[in-house]
Amino acid sequence: MQQYKFTFRRHIDIEGVADALTLSILRAENLHGRSKVRMDGWWRFDRQRRSCVIDAATEVGKSIARLFTGYLSKEFGERSFHVLPVKQQSRKK
Repeated sequence: MQQYKFTFRRHIDIEGVADALTLSILRAENLHGRSKVRMDGWWRFDRQRRSCVIDAATEVGKSIARLFTGYLSKEFGERSFHVLPVKQQSRKK
């Protein structure tokens, strides 16, 4: 599973970030279809921690992550946020 964690600087309007995520999801629906986004998309947005995690293991997730990165860069500037891959912990059975 490939995930990306986005974190946002304190001066960035977190509601604007939430709007950018919503736009990214809606745009992904236009590309892949609503059903596919519901089935294959996964994200978690945390206003308190000023972070967002997007699972990019599927084409839907990759699209959402790419669109979100683009919207954030244009709206707030490339230095207003950080995005890093999340290291996955192995799960024992």
